[in-house]
Amino acid sequence: MLQHLLLWVIKLLLPRFYWPPHTVIVNELHRSTITLRCHFLDFVAQYHQKFDAHNVLWVSDISTSLVDAIPYKQSFNKLGQEADTVVFDATQVLAVNAFGAVTGCIRGGGSLILLLPLGDQQYQGSFFYKRLARVLSEHDIPTHTLDSVPSIRLPINSGPRTSNASSEHPTATIDQNLAIQAVKKVVTGHRNRPVVITSDRGRGKSSALGMAIRKLLEERPIKIIVCAPAKAMVTPLYNFAGEHSNLHYLAPDELAQALPEAGLVVIDEAGAIPIPLLSKLLQHYCRLVFATTLHGYEGNGRGFAIRFHDQLNQFTPDWRSVELTQPIRWEKNDPLEALVNDLLLLNSETIALDKSADALETPLYRQISQLEIFNDEALLRQLFGLLVLAHYQTRPSDLLQILDNPQLSIHGMFMGERLVAIALVSHEGGLDSTLAMAIYRGERRTQGHLVPQVLLSQMGILEASTLTTDRIMRIASHPLYRRRQLASRLLEAIHADSKADYLSTSFGLSHDLHEFWSKANYRPVYLGLKREASSGTHSAVLLRKLSKSGNQLVQAATRSFTSTFVAQLGDPLKKYDPSLAYELLLGLQQKTVDLNQQEIRDIKRFISGQCGLDSALAAVQRWLPGALIDDKQKNSKETELLIMRILQHQDWASCCEALGIPGKQIALRSIQKTVSVLADHSPIMDHPRKD
Repeated sequence: MLQHLLLWVIKLLLPRFYWPPHTVIVNELHRSTITLRCHFLDFVAQYHQKFDAHNVLWVSDISTSLVDAIPYKQSFNKLGQEADTVVFDATQVLAVNAFGAVTGCIRGGGSLILLLPLGDQQYQGSFFYKRLARVLSEHDIPTHTLDSVPSIRLPINSGPRTSNASSEHPTATIDQNLAIQAVKKVVTGHRNRPVVITSDRGRGKSSALGMAIRKLLEERPIKIIVCAPAKAMVTPLYNFAGEHSNLHYLAPDELAQALPEAGLVVIDEAGAIPIPLLSKLLQHYCRLVFATTLHGYEGNGRGFAIRFHDQLNQFTPDWRSVELTQPIRWEKNDPLEALVNDLLLLNSETIALDKSADALETPLYRQISQLEIFNDEALLRQLFGLLVLAHYQTRPSDLLQILDNPQLSIHGMFMGERLVAIALVSHEGGLDSTLAMAIYRGERRTQGHLVPQVLLSQMGILEASTLTTDRIMRIASHPLYRRRQLASRLLEAIHADSKADYLSTSFGLSHDLHEFWSKANYRPVYLGLKREASSGTHSAVLLRKLSKSGNQLVQAATRSFTSTFVAQLGDPLKKYDPSLAYELLLGLQQKTVDLNQQEIRDIKRFISGQCGLDSALAAVQRWLPGALIDDKQKNSKETELLIMRILQHQDWASCCEALGIPGKQIALRSIQKTVSVLADHSPIMDHPRKD
């Protein structure tokens, strides 16, 4: 502390001209930003020896033997680690997700050295780059060259700050100690009283979780499960918790599928996990901790806070919250934190609206150009705030796409000057025949054109190469106006405006999303065979016809998916959610299968108890999909049992355990009864095929 005080006094008393010209002075507690126009290798050649004795993180896809630079994709492996200085190479590509990740590694007194190209040709026409220059200017950060910055001072401090430490945990701040006690209370207190821990970046949220877990494991024999969208995200947690035989990491999809027993489940970066999956865990486990970053690149903390509170209030009304506000890696009002927040819009919020004042106002639709949002920072913040609020994974790269992607159009609903709904549309298709055939044969992938590539490479529909589609990438509406169906009205406006052959969308399928898109006349044509680890959902593609050619494509894709999906339920989709499978079946165009006389007899014999299910299984399997589609019963445990046992070929024990059925005989009688009801409404049962 004495050294810190002396340095502060010296800096205060010495006149500014004492420092050599162009020397960058780094405040001891605040982090600074230095921007240079130069080649990455030139900077390395001039500064690598001066930086050898310091903890410097080099980030670039350009490899050199002089420094150990990490590629952009590996930046996320540095989560929870600290550096005195980060040298970030933006001379060739704007890797904004990596930029958002590594700037959080710089500790108090450290520096970000941002390298930009010598000229503007590299990013000619880039609104994101022009906005970067504008934000730097607004933060009074000049841009130098190597010649104009002969001296770069590195921070003097050599360790992380531990001020405001608590007495029980000497390395923890007071805020962290409150979080630690709250986590321990979840275990020692009443059941079904989860805690939600929120913070901005650099507040020690994950390390507090780790300290709490270590203390719990030292005090009692308890199994603790840690969950996060990616294992790299819990590196700081494990740094403090340590390895332990009773501490286990599970990805969100694994946890939701297996639901193993645990004395405590800790979910870090919960804002980057879909609400339906979190809700399932909330209803299953009685001792839970949810933690998320409010303003960060990791995901959607603000949207989580708003949307998940309804679930908490419904299922665990005695939940409590803890917010960490004291930074531990840097000082409050940190200049670099403010810069990154503004540049990447990590602090974007939805505007507060007066619902009563807007009750009679009619929302108006119009397109928004990229030039308009570049020139109107307030509109850009409204737009990004809506996306952040509505989507559980909104990243800095989305902002880059919004400003710079030439194949993207932006569509909004306005009430006066207030943006209340937004959609991002990607224009895809119309591929070159050579490229299309390479994609069809599985030899090539191309940037963009997500839906045409799925139809070509996964479904083998060649017509998808020449036709065009407008893919709805993102759609969001202000939460205050959800009942006014602004998103649905926006979709219809896009439908009326579109000049494409068909509309499309792709997302991780859930009940709510399937219902929304089905009401908008979108039909499922593809379902991924693997669950996404971070969301626990399967990626789906849905289409809506526009032109005559588009209609033919949608019909062909729907027919293909109908037969493929039913077959896949018995093998790669064996563990797929049966209730979602039933909803998908109802939306298909399955023709009633023609059964022969013997097949009809087998089904009737099973219903009457003359034979077992195994003897009639082949006939029931052929008949069931069409019977479910024709009958359109309300989704129930009985229909789920049918799908699990007949179409997904799950054994009796798995069916009974999943659906809470006491035993095989009760399950068998349920199937007999449901098949009987379906048969009564199935015309084919009275009209056998003549062989």
